[in-house]
Amino acid sequence: MIEITKRTISKIVGGKEIVETAQMIGSMAAQLDQRNIQPGRIETYNEARTRLRVNNDELETMRLNHARIFWIAVVFLFIAWAVRFYVGFSIQDMLLTITYSFICFALMFRHSFRASQLKERKLHSVQEWAGNKALWIPKI
Repeated sequence: MIEITKRTISKIVGGKEIVETAQMIGSMAAQLDQRNIQPGRIETYNEARTRLRVNNDELETMRLNHARIFWIAVVFLFIAWAVRFYVGFSIQDMLLTITYSFICFALMFRHSFRASQLKERKLHSVQEWAGNKALWIPKI
C-alpha cells in the first residue's frame, strides 16, 4: 500500500512548480506596480522633430493626412448608420453597426489627437487635448 505523506502529495500536485510560478507572478506584479515605475526622459516637440529628422513641410503633410483620415472615418460612420436604418432593425445588424462605430470613433480620436499635436507643434497629453474643444475637430 502506498503511504500518503505531504511529500508524496507535493510530488503528485507539483508543489515545487506551483511555488516557483507564484514567485514569478509576484515578481511580475511588482514590475507592473505604478509606484515602482521610474519616470522616463520627457521629450519636447523640437527634440522629437530633430530626432525624427522631419521638416515643417512634412509635418504639415502629416497633419493634413491625419485630418483627412479623421473626416473619412466620420463619413464612414454616417454611411454605416444610414445603411443600418435602410436595411432594417435586426439585433445582428445593430451589433455590427455598433462595433463598426467603435472602430470609427477610435480612428477619429487617434487622428484628431495627432492632428492637434501637429497643429499646435506641441506634444500635449490627452487630458490637455480633451480640455481644449477647439482641437477636437481638425480642419483640412
